[in-house]
Amino acid sequence: MKKELKARNWLIIYFIVLAAVLAAIAAGVSYLDPFFHYHKPLIEKFYYELDNERSQNDGIIKHFDYDTIIIGNSMTQNFKTTDVDRLFEASSVKLPLSGTTNKETGDLIRKALQENSGLKTVFRGFVIGNFLQEKDYLRTDLGEFPTYLYNQNPFDDVYYLFNRDVVFLRIYKMLKERAEGAAPGITSFDDYSYWSDQMTYGKNAVLRKKRIDEAGEGSADSTEMSAAEEQNKNAELTYLTENQKQMIRENVRQNITSIAEEYPDVDFYSIILPYSAAWWQERMEKDRLDMNLDIEKIAVEEMLKCPNIHIFSFDLMTDITTDLNNYKDEIHYGGWINTLILKYIKEGKYQLKQDNYQDYLDQVRQFYLSFDYSYLTEQEDYVQDEQAFYNLLNELADTAYFTPLSEDLIKNGLLSNAELKNESQSKQPEIVCRGTLQRDYQDPKELDIADYLYQKDYCGLRMEIDLDEGSEWLVFQGRKIKDHGQPGVYIYDSSGNVLGSFALNYKNLDDEWHSYGINIKNISGPVTVIFHGGYIDFSGSKDSQYAFKDIGLQ
Repeated sequence: MKKELKARNWLIIYFIVLAAVLAAIAAGVSYLDPFFHYHKPLIEKFYYELDNERSQNDGIIKHFDYDTIIIGNSMTQNFKTTDVDRLFEASSVKLPLSGTTNKETGDLIRKALQENSGLKTVFRGFVIGNFLQEKDYLRTDLGEFPTYLYNQNPFDDVYYLFNRDVVFLRIYKMLKERAEGAAPGITSFDDYSYWSDQMTYGKNAVLRKKRIDEAGEGSADSTEMSAAEEQNKNAELTYLTENQKQMIRENVRQNITSIAEEYPDVDFYSIILPYSAAWWQERMEKDRLDMNLDIEKIAVEEMLKCPNIHIFSFDLMTDITTDLNNYKDEIHYGGWINTLILKYIKEGKYQLKQDNYQDYLDQVRQFYLSFDYSYLTEQEDYVQDEQAFYNLLNELADTAYFTPLSEDLIKNGLLSNAELKNESQSKQPEIVCRGTLQRDYQDPKELDIADYLYQKDYCGLRMEIDLDEGSEWLVFQGRKIKDHGQPGVYIYDSSGNVLGSFALNYKNLDDEWHSYGINIKNISGPVTVIFHGGYIDFSGSKDSQYAFKDIGLQ
């Protein structure tokens, strides 16, 4: 009898301890709430990583403050909320969904509108393939969808509260970081799902990926068209059947226009995102160019019926689409293109209306029918991928995205072997650098160029800048004027350590202005910047000259 009583007591104790442990786990998850299921993030106490779109977007919708959302597939992941906020005077959040369908995106937009009466603007990116889907189509190849985070059933929250990955990969990490004194906060929406700076761009990357996909070895995400083609029984057709046309209309009506009709005071910006010319070439080879334009035409005609839907199509942004240095594969472009798209939307460029959409689509058809696709294999593949971004600096310079340094900051810098030249068309004086350094290239004990500029002398300008944590690039223009003039730009901390740099050899330069930049994403606070434009030792011509202008931050 005593043994039975003792066993029963141990069993009771076991269940009490188990219940206590489970209660503590559930309390910890609900308190820290890394997916924002119950409340806003406690950013004054813990650090939250935004890195799981389908698990975190619902919580962002319910508990964050915003009046604007940016939503769409992987081609929208590089949009920056800071661009949207500055260009459109908004308070935005980004809700990217890699591989999304129109149904999934539409449902999320509906929920955002239901949860937030202050939501006034929706920027929504579209890919052509998603229109050629049944109206309720959802991807089944992206893993199990966390419906327990989206529904109103409190009982299936156990899948969140006792989720092994949530507990051990998130909660434990957050508690550990707090115990170690790590700074609290949250991933910025600029960085949320942002991949632009991790990729390789240019014809070699794009055409290699294209060859892999053609061999049947590519991933399902290699083209957003694949999802539509997988569930479309007539994928091999080169024209639209009547059933497909009706399917497109039903897709648009259910997942796009019905939402706009229900919320007439909300502005919906429908953005048809720009595929590369390599993608259009494949459509040509498969005799599907007209089919894709017909898909776009039907979708546009349906959306034009709603006055609060503003449609922008970037198929004819051909200076971008034909330069594969902007792309990592046939459809995914660098983050600088996302910024350019927002700028053009603000300016009303590439907007489709009742009186121009037919002509626009005709121009698209004519361009890609007549384009010489051999140019794609012959064009230069930039050694430095950032060059494609630098080439657009002039285009972006008139926006809030680009912040020029003040004229006073330039004038208050320390000149050495240089002068400031005022140009009427520039907001800043040019920095004209002359001469060479007295650096002895034959002496093995001589300082390297970075240390020499900081400790001894330079031909150019030295200035102190307080870098804002929100800036990603220090950008500038430069050109060789004469002889051995060449750029060398260095960023130093207070101890003279180099934090970032940029340099080119005079042999690779012409006398035209070119845009350049230094990535400063991980640099903040007070720094010293030296713009050197002379030669790097005494072997160069003393009459060497180089000029800098339009220095700014973005």
